[in-house]
Amino acid sequence: MIIAKRDMPDGVCIVDLKGKLTILDGAAPLRDYVQTQVDQGCRKLLLNLRELSHIDSSGIGSIVASYTLLSRSKGDLKLLGGDQKIRMLLSALESFDNEREALASFTSSAGE
Repeated sequence: MIIAKRDMPDGVCIVDLKGKLTILDGAAPLRDYVQTQVDQGCRKLLLNLRELSHIDSSGIGSIVASYTLLSRSKGDLKLLGGDQKIRMLLSALESFDNEREALASFTSSAGE
């Protein structure tokens, strides 16, 4: 799996995932990567799933672990893309099809 980060001017960190998010291909590295981002001050993270070709239960677990980590750090994690099965499994997280709407949602939820 390839992990790339884009820092947006409003403080949102977009983490783009490409490839497979499975026990063998990226689940543990994703958790470590998100931990590093939180340690460096990222509190608004948009996880871009649009270019994932496959995700297994370990991948789902790594997303949930990332969400928990950010929540405990007074942060927020949202999803961009992902198929309907992934969205159903992760229905507690806000999910978006459009990057602009996803980024705007961090601003609108900042006062909550």
